Amino acid sequence: MPRAAALVAEFGSSVGHLANVAREYSIPALIGAPGAVERLAGVGMVTVNGSSGTIYLGRRQRMIDREARPPARSRTTDVGLALQGVLKHITPLNLTDPESPEFRPENCRSLHDITRFCHEKAVFEMFAQGDRPLAGARRLAGERAMQYWLVDIGGGTRGSGGTKSITIEDVCASPMRALWYGMMAIPWEGPPAPRMDGFMSVLTSAAQNPALMPGARNDMGERNYFMVGRNYCNLQSRFGFHFCTIEGFAGDDPNSNYALFQFKGGGASLDRRHARSKLVAEILERRGFIAEIREDALFARLEGVTRRAVEQTMAILGYLLMHTRQIDMSMADPGTVIRYRDKFEADIETLLDGLDAELREGGCAA
Repeated sequence: MPRAAALVAEFGSSVGHLANVAREYSIPALIGAPGAVERLAGVGMVTVNGSSGTIYLGRRQRMIDREARPPARSRTTDVGLALQGVLKHITPLNLTDPESPEFRPENCRSLHDITRFCHEKAVFEMFAQGDRPLAGARRLAGERAMQYWLVDIGGGTRGSGGTKSITIEDVCASPMRALWYGMMAIPWEGPPAPRMDGFMSVLTSAAQNPALMPGARNDMGERNYFMVGRNYCNLQSRFGFHFCTIEGFAGDDPNSNYALFQFKGGGASLDRRHARSKLVAEILERRGFIAEIREDALFARLEGVTRRAVEQTMAILGYLLMHTRQIDMSMADPGTVIRYRDKFEADIETLLDGLDAELREGGCAA
């Protein structure tokens, strides 16, 4: 962003993260302009007026000079003047580097600084202590491809909590057992066969990902954490380009039971990631979820159901988490989308047939 003279984006909104970053760098931005990339292709130099939301061919120097002048204050209302007076205590972000020795409470000079500091420290306390896992977290044994750690918040496991590792057989929480079963019962076939258009889409997306810049800090290899209670499970999973939260509570009172699924990311272009989220949403909506898609992010929730329904749902979510990885590369082909839908539906039926036996074999006595 510091190297950009202006920003034009087809998707997003003026209150989104990208717009806020543009404001911090004082970069003119026009966000939410469908078709802009195609219309601007090959036109040469343009002038972007972020205030009016317009784009002009060529360099409009008079407009640039006019917009650069401070606005006249004579027409500002009392509310506007009051807002100008307090914004300096609200919006500036001074604490930008959590690794800096200046990242301290006494250096918070705005509400933005306070929320940034609190968020960083809250995440640190929950999920990291330097290079060591969270205090009390135990590594889930038997899984080599990724790192899973488990935190028991009360009644979620049996045996001694002093051990450094734990197996799935020691987990009492049926939502986690169902989720893990869904993740592992049907082997992942691996990424889809590469096609040139999908491969180029991934390269383009990766080239625009600041986390993959040489030398940049990123979280592509962070641990994945389960938090479990007697009837509760929460999984924070972040691997590759994908970010996911799965949560479920399966108790005796249907009014307290729920399952939620949040998924975002992918290596391909936004339209393909959106198509993947749409496919997953359709599968979940058939099973009672209320789903919402924002660009490539999927938010889905199911509530007010029986314990068995939550357990079945968690197994389905575990399956979808593992088997929808990297399929965004192939989402431009309608035939491929249909094939994936049919495969997922068939696999889910097979998965649910074996779920009851899996849950009967494990768990803990009440």
